[in-house]
Amino acid sequence: MEDIAEQLAIRDRFLKRISEHRTPEERMELMARLQRQARGLLTDNPEGYSNYTRRNMNKRAIDFAENHAA
Repeated sequence: MEDIAEQLAIRDRFLKRISEHRTPEERMELMARLQRQARGLLTDNPEGYSNYTRRNMNKRAIDFAENHAA
């Protein structure tokens, strides 16, 4: 178990170092790419998209009710 935790810590430090050296433009491009991939996954799976939409609208309804309580 310690070996796994140690390996994960090494990986996390490595990924953090890579992330720290990215320019703002690279970060924006990475975010755009991830969003495109997520959208592609959702559109490829109609049931998953339906579940996502339902949860999203449910969350918005809760937020609206909390922020606009009388």
